[in-house]
Amino acid sequence: MDLNLFLTIVATVIAVITFYYTYAKQPKEDVNFSLQQFERGKEFNEKLIEKLTKFAYSNNAHNAHLMQGVTFKQGIDLLTRALSEIYNDTNYALLKNKATAGKSLDYLTKILTNNYENMIQVDTIFELYVKNHPLTNA
Repeated sequence: MDLNLFLTIVATVIAVITFYYTYAKQPKEDVNFSLQQFERGKEFNEKLIEKLTKFAYSNNAHNAHLMQGVTFKQGIDLLTRALSEIYNDTNYALLKNKATAGKSLDYLTKILTNNYENMIQVDTIFELYVKNHPLTNA
């Protein structure tokens, strides 16, 4: 066999392997992180819905202002919608299936991160401001 042909074949094999591990194969750590982020976000979402619902019922505050022009009822509805649209079995299965995770992982991770940040903001405003101030209607 010609040395040039041999080196070309070896270089091609190395390039294909490098491409596969760089772009095609999703690192296991990224998938595991996203699964954990999904589970934590779902749990936080459920607890936040429960906390806001209890407060709204016990203070008759469904139409009271929660934050940024949003009432308690609207905030609870938004969180409930996020629970069904983001934290659903379909998205969890996509994250869990390592074959398809690479294609959707970045997008889902971004959505999970943004939603988690929004929930933290709602929870912080509720804990620091709403619980300690008189309620006003929207």
